[in-house]
Amino acid sequence: MIPLVLTLALLAGDGPTAADLLRGAVDDLQAGRTAQGLDALARADRAGNTQARELLGEIYFGGLAGVKPDPARGCGYFEGAAQAGLGSGAHNYAQCFYDGSGRRRDLAQARAWYAKAIGFGFVQSRCALGNMLVRGEGGEKNAEAGLKLCREGAEAGDANAQTDLGEYYLNGQVLPRDFAQAHAWFEKAAAQGHANALFHLGSMSWNGDGTPKDRAQAGRWYRQAYEAGRPEAALYVADAAVLQARDAGMTTPEGRQALEEARRWYGLALKAPLDAKQRAHASEGLKTVEAALAARP
Repeated sequence: MIPLVLTLALLAGDGPTAADLLRGAVDDLQAGRTAQGLDALARADRAGNTQARELLGEIYFGGLAGVKPDPARGCGYFEGAAQAGLGSGAHNYAQCFYDGSGRRRDLAQARAWYAKAIGFGFVQSRCALGNMLVRGEGGEKNAEAGLKLCREGAEAGDANAQTDLGEYYLNGQVLPRDFAQAHAWFEKAAAQGHANALFHLGSMSWNGDGTPKDRAQAGRWYRQAYEAGRPEAALYVADAAVLQARDAGMTTPEGRQALEEARRWYGLALKAPLDAKQRAHASEGLKTVEAALAARP
């Protein structure tokens, strides 16, 4: 299934013919007709449609629609879209240099292309460049200018910028530590389904950082983080379920139901990319829960 962002890009076609080609391409790709879809995008690209060029970049870079990943080819399409003035293309091309995927890692080039993307009006590039300025990556360090860019991006509604700004407040990095500000920015990003923001909200509720300690609420935040793409959050959903079982009484129907939930979530956690300490925690938690469930009520 092609991501929704690609389908929405059709609305910005460069003309009726190009828009028709793009719509047909996405229909083909969604239906599994990969060759036809790629051919239609290539024809739209040759006709000068920058959206088609960007979509081809996303497909080849990420290996979408069953296409074998080819980051170098994807970055080539991003470069073409960027040179044509497309903000998302410039942003993605900057990311090629930042990550060193599809292009040799070059932080100065990443800075330059993020700046161009900002000039093209692409909001997400503001905090991407801002973070580089804060850390002094690819050039002179300028935390004040970097934070200004991140705040601009956050205030414009970019969930990544909102999460990054929240992290600066949470960690007391560059900005004074301010749990209330961190929580507020994480909530804005979480409302957009941002996985990292949801995870941070879970941690803040679990620890009582600037908010009443509430392990049940933490479990709900962690569950949403898992569903949004943080698989390791399953471990903390399981921990919250264990506490729920203890509060209800391990042998009560409510307690045993919570234990069953904990067993399921520890199992999901063990399928996630955990570090050694987390994996040991999940394994021990699963053994404890299974022993409690095996005991006679």
